[in-house]
Amino acid sequence: MTTQPAPPPQRAPARLLFGLLLIGLIAALSGWASWRTAQGELREVLSHRLALYATALDAELDRFEALPYVVSRDPNVGNLLGDAANPALQARINRYLADVNGEAGTAQLFVLDRHGTTLASSNWQSGDSLIGNNYAFRPYFRAALRGETGRFFGVGATTRQPGMFIARPVWRQGEVQGVVVTKIDLAPLESAWARSGERVLVADLQGVVTLAASSAWKFATLAPLPQDVRTRLANTRQYYTSPLQTLPFIWHGSDSLSLGRQDYLIVSRQVGRVGWRMMLLGDTRPARDQAWQAGAISGLAVLALALAALYARLRLRRVRERLAAQLTLERTVAERTTELAAANLRLQDEVAERLQAEQALRDTQAELIRTGKLAALGRMATGIAHELNQPLAALRSFADNTRLFLARGRLDDADSNLGRILRETDKLAAMTAELKLFATRRPVRGECALPALQQVMEQAMADRGVQCHWQYPPGASLPLDPLAAEQLLGNLLRNAADALADQPQRDIRITLQYAPGQTILQVSDNGPGLPADNPQRVLEPFYSTKAYGHGLGLGLAIVAGIVRDAGGHIVTANLPHGGASFTLHLLQTDTATP
Repeated sequence: MTTQPAPPPQRAPARLLFGLLLIGLIAALSGWASWRTAQGELREVLSHRLALYATALDAELDRFEALPYVVSRDPNVGNLLGDAANPALQARINRYLADVNGEAGTAQLFVLDRHGTTLASSNWQSGDSLIGNNYAFRPYFRAALRGETGRFFGVGATTRQPGMFIARPVWRQGEVQGVVVTKIDLAPLESAWARSGERVLVADLQGVVTLAASSAWKFATLAPLPQDVRTRLANTRQYYTSPLQTLPFIWHGSDSLSLGRQDYLIVSRQVGRVGWRMMLLGDTRPARDQAWQAGAISGLAVLALALAALYARLRLRRVRERLAAQLTLERTVAERTTELAAANLRLQDEVAERLQAEQALRDTQAELIRTGKLAALGRMATGIAHELNQPLAALRSFADNTRLFLARGRLDDADSNLGRILRETDKLAAMTAELKLFATRRPVRGECALPALQQVMEQAMADRGVQCHWQYPPGASLPLDPLAAEQLLGNLLRNAADALADQPQRDIRITLQYAPGQTILQVSDNGPGLPADNPQRVLEPFYSTKAYGHGLGLGLAIVAGIVRDAGGHIVTANLPHGGASFTLHLLQTDTATP
């Protein structure tokens, strides 16, 4: 089976770059389409909300449109204009205006004469009463004086509070004799906008923001004002002393702007009867995020599809390669199977030979072990026979001599021979006791005071001609049973004394010290030392460097057994200046610590 050749390596980067550019283009187009759609949806939502706000504002303004007309129809208002100096009539009109203003919910209600002077006002009792003030400079007064309805938004010249002024003429005898004005407070409407979180503002014909959800935007301008407009607004004192600063809006056409780092979409419509334009700003971040998400999702989807297609292609190529490799493998397996069968036969023959050799080795090892055991038993039997033969021969000789001395009546010589027989018997008992002690195991843990043991050892070594040097802290003890301690130290001292037999100066040093959890006992001498090749060998049973007739070689083996049974260990060494050293490490008991 043939496989398709792979594309030249130099074409792979170009294809990868083209694929990435294509994926980026698709993602960008998807994001742009999502952005346009999101903008349209946002504009539609903002338009609906703006319609609600505009309707509410129109309703608020229209609600009081007829109020000044109704008041102007009251005969007493006309009478006051004809008799302005009548205090009783003025007081009656003041109370009337206060009642109507309170019932209607407007900010102020007042009456001006044809010269613009306030004759009566709903706030006549307050400290900022309008009575006596002249408002002939206000546009609403001049419009009403012409017989029209005057509408004007501005800051109150007396109260310094902004509001919408609606003025209607008072006709008397076919002429305008005065003006009735009502002031509408729109601050509650602005508070409602602020609480809703909306970015709403209302601008007049000059581009001055008259109403806004944000107090920072109020009485600012959408664009810089010409100087003649500023002069006209100053003459009418419409916004009193407000600086009319320009808002930091960066306009991107008529339907979008930037404020700081944020972009907004704008929808607007005309409201009221004074040419106002209400605008609602919508945050474009959700639409932008939606566009980014759409672009990212589209790009990832295309990337996933491309990866899936690439994977499928690679998978198909891999399957083809595996099929080709499988065919090659099958041919190779067929060839190797024949070789392996032949090799298997050879291995079986080799395994049979190895098994035979292994069995022969086991037989040889078993024979060597039996031979070693027999040799050890032979050495032990020879040693014991040699050790016991001389005392037995001496006993036979002394017994024959004793009988002869008794027959001749030489009682003193017979008694002397009996004493020698007793000593030889004691020597035999000591040898057999040593064998018995070596073969017997019993508990050795306990406590033995070292000063008391020193006295016993000094008495036992008195006739050996050696000098024992003791060094240990006060109250020292060995963590051993007293009998085990006596056997251990006695064997060590006797072994050292035997090694010093040919030395002119015979010194044995016994040192005891403590380490964490251990009692360390060291016995050293100035004798010829231990075998240089293997000092530990002296601890083996029946190993002895003494001449025949001077021991079985079990003393140090007994010492090693006691130390081992006590949970410790023993270290043998040759000293640098000559002599042997035996260091015993014994585990402490609770009462053996200093």
